[in-house]
Amino acid sequence: MSNKPIYTSKTPISFVIGSLISVVCYVFFIIKVEFPDSLIYPTIIFGFWFFTISHYACRLKIFSDKIVVEYIAFWIPNTEINLTDKNKIDVRLNYWSFSSRYSGHWHKEYICYDQIDFINKENESERLKINVRIGQSNKVYDTLEKLIRNNNR
Repeated sequence: MSNKPIYTSKTPISFVIGSLISVVCYVFFIIKVEFPDSLIYPTIIFGFWFFTISHYACRLKIFSDKIVVEYIAFWIPNTEINLTDKNKIDVRLNYWSFSSRYSGHWHKEYICYDQIDFINKENESERLKINVRIGQSNKVYDTLEKLIRNNNR
């Protein structure tokens, strides 16, 4: 087992931008609106943003034998999937995906995260829901496919 990751993703921009917008909304409403309402409206905006656009926002670490997913939301448990026994992956993109390579399997359950199904030799699968930074998803999928292809040799 290698202690150094092959690939490490960054924090999704949607999370950073949403956090900044929430802070600006709080400051604006505190200045313009009286006290109880100044906390209610920004909380609603922050909640809507977090549960839609930043749902399953995470940082990934891909090692030669496993993938570690660290979710930003504290109530979603971090996940580790062993890649040594996986046979293939099936990528299901979100509705707004910029990826042209994996466009055949769109899912519409939620519009702001991708799903990766890791399938082992017995046709059992493990599902991973991720929301990574725009532009990093192709690198993640290519790295995972390459590792799984090498494991099957």
